[in-house]
Amino acid sequence: MVLILTRWHEDDLAGRILAAEDGHLWRVVSIPAQADDANDPLGRDVGEYMVSARGRTREQWEAIKTRSTARTWAALYQQRPAPVEGAVWKAPWIELNRARTGDVWQDLARVIVSVDPAAKSKRTSGYTGIVVVGLDTQGHGWVLNDRTLRGTPTEWGTAAWDALLDWNGTEVVVEDNQGGEMVLEVMRTTWAAVKGRRRVTQLAPKVTPVTARQSKRVRAEAVAAYYETGRVHHAADGTDRLSKLEGQMLSWTGDGDSPDRIDALTHGLTALFLPAHSGDAVRAPQRRTASRFR
Repeated sequence: MVLILTRWHEDDLAGRILAAEDGHLWRVVSIPAQADDANDPLGRDVGEYMVSARGRTREQWEAIKTRSTARTWAALYQQRPAPVEGAVWKAPWIELNRARTGDVWQDLARVIVSVDPAAKSKRTSGYTGIVVVGLDTQGHGWVLNDRTLRGTPTEWGTAAWDALLDWNGTEVVVEDNQGGEMVLEVMRTTWAAVKGRRRVTQLAPKVTPVTARQSKRVRAEAVAAYYETGRVHHAADGTDRLSKLEGQMLSWTGDGDSPDRIDALTHGLTALFLPAHSGDAVRAPQRRTASRFR
């Protein structure tokens, strides 16, 4: 049996079939309007739009994307529907506060990369959340990039350092619940490789381990409050780099484990807005002191 449809809602026919007891037996081929993964089923480059039967140009696709809310674009065009109510984050909190990175780039007082490592170290394990966030001189937070990937510790450590250098960041915040000292060792060894490849002469930026002590929902709701009051902005530079993160934000209701990207986002913004409480509790002095590798 073959079912072909455009996703409109998380509880549409496809959603119900996949949520059923035998849903795992179905093979899903999702073809988004704009390629957002290196393993695109049509072999497109990331960011490339599909060839439309209506003859739409790239400019027309961009206009449709601009007019659509994040939820509409994710569901109707990218095949990732999210519930309207119940999610920790609401679509208007994101949509009404979008701004171009160029409008604030010179005013960013601090930029950090937040990492939520996968629980296992194999390439086939879960995704490692890697999100770039910043704080401007007015005390507003900025979500700048999402570099989340599925890979080995060497791969995610390298990606985190590359993101930091690309965005002129000064610190990496990494959750150490799963790996402990292994996480710091990963950052130490990958910095040496990245430093040589990119011919960086500076000392390694700070690496601050955080240990999550409260529930994921409590941590997320604390950050969501900044969104609700208009103090967090997502970069809107005509790219789709934050679409998967936003899809998770608008679909996660707070039940069960929060997705990788959300965990990285939460740790990063907590470190910016509440540095003394990064990881949910004031850390002991030796834990608050950031590591610096030579």
